[in-house]
Amino acid sequence: MKRSLTLCLLLPFVAFQSFSCSEAVVENSAGAANSSTKQPTENHSTRTVSNQPTQADKREFPSDSQDVVLPIGKDYIKKSGWTVPSETEAYVTKKQRDMGTTKDGKAVEVTTIYYDYKTMKSYSEDFYYGGPNLDNMKGRLRSGGFIGYSVNGKRFMYAVFVEKIVPPPASNSDPHDEPFVYQIMDADGNGIFETLLGDYDEIVVPNWVLK
Repeated sequence: MKRSLTLCLLLPFVAFQSFSCSEAVVENSAGAANSSTKQPTENHSTRTVSNQPTQADKREFPSDSQDVVLPIGKDYIKKSGWTVPSETEAYVTKKQRDMGTTKDGKAVEVTTIYYDYKTMKSYSEDFYYGGPNLDNMKGRLRSGGFIGYSVNGKRFMYAVFVEKIVPPPASNSDPHDEPFVYQIMDADGNGIFETLLGDYDEIVVPNWVLK
């Protein structure tokens, strides 16, 4: 029986858009025995980005800079690429086969793989953006896991589960975190995940995965 990808992804995370998906094939790695690994939980919420483009970044920063983020429709393009999750530092917790649709309307089978980090991964994005909608992506981020999406063995998208580490107010010495989910895509097949996806009801698979 087919289910939507929204349902498949929302079961553990309450986070995503829809394809339609077939039966899950669960694969537990030996690394899953590491009980100290933080698992993605249902309290993750989707970061909603506005589809209202702003020109502030174009005025303030040179358009040829690799780290300038430009809003294109609902998406945010960073030429140098957004940080790609490290599969070598993670282990597989689940695999499933999903049905998706390319931009040209062709049905394709999508391999969806869930990963958990062996230890929490900390990193920061380095970019310039003059608009108001990417505050969550700035500063210190910490990830416990992610999902990879492939067609014909070609990885085209990641969904990343993160917490933003927020400095404490003056009255409190303890920092707090704000969990959210974001998705990055390699839209042209050059190996750079330059596209931070906005808010979509359905994810469209890029055509290059069929080449």
